[in-house]
Amino acid sequence: MEWIRSQNLLNVTPAKSLRPYPILILSPGKGTNVEFYNSLASEIASHGYIVVGLNHPYDVAAVELSDHRIAAFYRDQEALDRSANQAFVTERIKVRTR
Repeated sequence: MEWIRSQNLLNVTPAKSLRPYPILILSPGKGTNVEFYNSLASEIASHGYIVVGLNHPYDVAAVELSDHRIAAFYRDQEALDRSANQAFVTERIKVRTR
């Protein structure tokens, strides 16, 4: 298996700047983890942004919680009718933005 190599670094101190850096919050959902957007986040960061990526429990493929349980994507939403699915997605977006 080949691994994708990245030039990204975790937990680094940003270079000193006379102006504050703009921050972009990368908040994927519908089963797609933030790692999927690595190339996009790298490109945005290369233009002077700080990119903060969040994997939200039950909205992405899987997230390990602090108690080591795995919060997997809530697939039952796919079986909902259109209006129920819209209400579900609207509620998940509210949860994510809080």
